[in-house]
Amino acid sequence: MSDKPVEIFDNIFRVGACQQVNELYTNSYLMVDGDEGILFGPGSVIDFEETFANITKIIPIEKLKYAVLHSQDPSICASLPLFEQNGFSGKIVTHMRTAYFVKHYGITSFFIYTNLAANRLILESGRVIYFMNTPYLKSAGSFMAYDNV
Repeated sequence: MSDKPVEIFDNIFRVGACQQVNELYTNSYLMVDGDEGILFGPGSVIDFEETFANITKIIPIEKLKYAVLHSQDPSICASLPLFEQNGFSGKIVTHMRTAYFVKHYGITSFFIYTNLAANRLILESGRVIYFMNTPYLKSAGSFMAYDNV
């Protein structure tokens, strides 16, 4: 694995830390669409510094408009308060059931609930990210993201 961002598709980057911690890799991805950055799975506290550095090699943190949390697992989103402390002022996109748990991490950003937003996120460009619930895979509020571009 690389210790720098890896573009896996047009303007979609793997930005997660490359070190394996407790036999896990951080699967954090950044999508850049015009002036908007969307972070899928900010990652764990352990991986924060490397993930944050990889993101800011691509876009300034102020352009990160959304952080998508697919579940409440600490390896997926526990670093979010650190992002907030380092300039993230975007919105959190997650299922309402997941939000109940992740608020315990001390997250203060505004939440967009996928289940109340027709399971989609419409970006400024008109691009649509669709969300599909997967309640039996991980936790009751789990979901997947789909980009048809």
